[in-house]
Amino acid sequence: MPLSPGENVGPYRIIGQLGQGGMATVFKAYHPALDRYVAIKVLHPAFKEDLNFLARFQREARIVAKLEHPHIIPVYDFSEHRDMAYLVMRYVEGKTLKAHLTGEPLPPERILEILRPVAEALAYAHEQGVLHRDIKPSNVMLTPEGGIFLTDFGLARMAQSGESTLSQDMMIGTPQYMSPEQAKGVEVDERTDIYSLGVILFEMLTGRVPFSADTPYAVVHDHIYTPLPLPSTIKPDISPALERVLLKALAKEKDDRYQKVTELALAFEDAVVEATSGITPALEEERALEPASVPSTVVEAKAAAPEARPSRKRWLIIGGAAAALLCVCCAGLFLASQAQKARGTPTPEGPTPIARPEIKATPLPGGPTRMSPPGDEDPVSQALRQVQANPNDPKAHLVLGDAYALQGNRVKALEEYERAIELDPEYAEAYIKAGNMLAVQRDWARAAEMYQRAVELQPDHIEANLKAGQALWGDGRIRPAAEYFKRVIELDPDLPLPHAAIGNFLVNTGQLEEGREELETALRLDPALPEAHFGMGFYWKAVGDIEEARREFEFVARSDAKPWLVAEARRELQELK
Repeated sequence: MPLSPGENVGPYRIIGQLGQGGMATVFKAYHPALDRYVAIKVLHPAFKEDLNFLARFQREARIVAKLEHPHIIPVYDFSEHRDMAYLVMRYVEGKTLKAHLTGEPLPPERILEILRPVAEALAYAHEQGVLHRDIKPSNVMLTPEGGIFLTDFGLARMAQSGESTLSQDMMIGTPQYMSPEQAKGVEVDERTDIYSLGVILFEMLTGRVPFSADTPYAVVHDHIYTPLPLPSTIKPDISPALERVLLKALAKEKDDRYQKVTELALAFEDAVVEATSGITPALEEERALEPASVPSTVVEAKAAAPEARPSRKRWLIIGGAAAALLCVCCAGLFLASQAQKARGTPTPEGPTPIARPEIKATPLPGGPTRMSPPGDEDPVSQALRQVQANPNDPKAHLVLGDAYALQGNRVKALEEYERAIELDPEYAEAYIKAGNMLAVQRDWARAAEMYQRAVELQPDHIEANLKAGQALWGDGRIRPAAEYFKRVIELDPDLPLPHAAIGNFLVNTGQLEEGREELETALRLDPALPEAHFGMGFYWKAVGDIEEARREFEFVARSDAKPWLVAEARRELQELK
């Protein structure tokens, strides 16, 4: 957000930025009239595109401002600044629970100390008719004095049902902590917050969240369809009583969960007493004598074999393979062919697509801006001389950014691209390359901003449209991402890979026949395209034709496709046996 230290936002003076997320940026500010520091949460500028957002923002802000509880960070004020809506909240010194989670389990007694105030705050909000919708460790604040606070009530609701590029069909909530019903986009109630709180308990007790994957959509799929890993397979010494609490809190069907957050808190407290003292609380004696009830959606997770995956009961594979495929389809030969069309030369390898972790440092395709053949100087020295000679030339800063990128210095590369943008706010290429550097850092929200701005400047720019889709996908905004991919197809319908990408997206979101049509189009353009055969494998699996699915996956397994795609095809074949 473009707010600088010293800038006045209404009666508040900005001190500095505290943090940034996909929907908002938080600043520390000073309020002279009351002589106190406050936290200002500035919502993303894209929300202003939604004509209904301001009314919804004001309505939700008034509701949240009425919440008065010792463990809820209060909202003091709300308004607009330069067409950006903002909330003013109490400034709390401390760190989020997320910063305290290091991948190791916490002692049950410490977890109980954290759970009690959070559950009290959540129970109070539910009594007032307010759902949180985004319970996660980064929304729980812990102070050095031992204070524990819940924050960000209403933010997800403010972003919901909007018409802006940021909020439309956006994944409201955080995938790792999202309830199945929230992931499906159906009506939610307080039990969705209970599920999310259960995920936090699972993470604190075992050291990891129950589901993690390469893409947000893959995690969402797991919450809906994949059986919950038994906590005892991750942490063998967890007590049966604590495990029972987690299994009930994380039941797929909300009717099978605790119905009130106070029930969850009391059950957890009883389980901690039993686990630490060996004494079963009186109200739990009869249940303790019975075998633990394990929902049918739970399966043992073999911690010693990280490559093993539980069998999926449904065809809907929105996991890492399908997500990665979507991006690879769009970013592989497709961009190479575009580069050849534009320059008549081969395209150097660009950043590995968003769904894959190993992204290259060089911001390609399209290549760095060409520099004169190096003499005795390295490219950075050459480019620095050009910048020194022409400090206000955005092209010179772009070339210097390219030189830093080739050198692997992403920070300096991004600085130079941003300087080029500052000098020429309509320099589309600079936005794309800045977006590339942010994508390498997996800062999908900011990368999407850069790419979308490039599309605004050049609506028919294929690379900008493609990468906007990739960044939105990485940030969890799946459906808006697909619209950018469709635009790529509109710009060049004769390229097979984009059709394969959209086909996979459609099949894996339940639009089977539309997906098949796109995949068959890809195969008409390139009958040997592994990505299209891979998608057809999922299609045949979805409609129950296992033999056809096996033939498609066997084709991919024997092809010269990328190694990860071949490995995924082989895994699918194993599951079909």
